[in-house]
Amino acid sequence: MTLWMLVALIALVLVVVVRRFRGTRLVADDLVGAPLVLTAIGLFQLHSGVGLDRIGLGDGAWLAGALVLGLALGAVRAATVRLSSRDGALLARYTPATLAVWALSIAGNAGFGMLAAAAGAHPDGRPLQLCIGVGLLGESLVLGMRALSTGLPFSPGTRPGRGAPSRADQIVDAVRAARPVAPPPDGELTRSPSVRDGVAWLRGTHTGAQGGRR
Repeated sequence: MTLWMLVALIALVLVVVVRRFRGTRLVADDLVGAPLVLTAIGLFQLHSGVGLDRIGLGDGAWLAGALVLGLALGAVRAATVRLSSRDGALLARYTPATLAVWALSIAGNAGFGMLAAAAGAHPDGRPLQLCIGVGLLGESLVLGMRALSTGLPFSPGTRPGRGAPSRADQIVDAVRAARPVAPPPDGELTRSPSVRDGVAWLRGTHTGAQGGRR
């Protein structure tokens, strides 16, 4: 990884962390944008450094382990994010626990990388962008699941003058239509939905953050 790519990666992660720690509207584009961009860059780096068709069994096992670890830690981070509402739309805010899990994620990935290197794995077989991108993907999936369990809408994208909804907005709308949930009567959450609420929504047994189970 070149120096400018490392700087850009750090800057992107810092922007995501700072914005969410300050609290931000929950926008579908934001949930999918950074994970997909970083994952795509990571796959390109993996192809350039090793070659997707030349990854051996050992390197593939270490790569799979790193991705599973990143996905799991991203899901844990999502469980610590506080969801609230304002004017009938969802807001997301990182908590101190989220930052602690971020620190654990960094330490865990670094430790896993050292183990892989000691075992003789290819040094370019676990691109940092790919691991972070998959971690953010795990966070977005669990956070999105929790958010959809409330029945409240996501905020529209922030690009000024945008006409039709983005593809991410369309996907979220389609998922909400397939698993409809009654929103709170006044459009305001009284508590942050849990992962259990999200799982119940996914199973179709949840009526909303203010309701219960059928």
